[in-house]
Amino acid sequence: MPVSQVRSALEYGINFIGREQYPALCMNREGQIQATSQAVSYDQAQATCSNEFADSRFTVPTNARELSLFVKSVNEGAQFWMNYRAIGDRWVPFAE
Repeated sequence: MPVSQVRSALEYGINFIGREQYPALCMNREGQIQATSQAVSYDQAQATCSNEFADSRFTVPTNARELSLFVKSVNEGAQFWMNYRAIGDRWVPFAE
């Protein structure tokens, strides 16, 4: 995901970089992105996704459509863990 898309999302009030405990973003097999109901540490995110949503994985929106749908589904100012890393000037999902 280009950094410019992350910055656009931040304008909606979503903080993609957390430091403590936040809900984790999970994607099911149909591509639906949901946030966990409980706040967890980053290292607990995958397990929490699997426990809360069957057949889901810890994820990050990987295109403008996914990002747009997610942004519309959350409250302004919400914070979440997302499974991504920066490589140069691009944000990319962590390999599974």
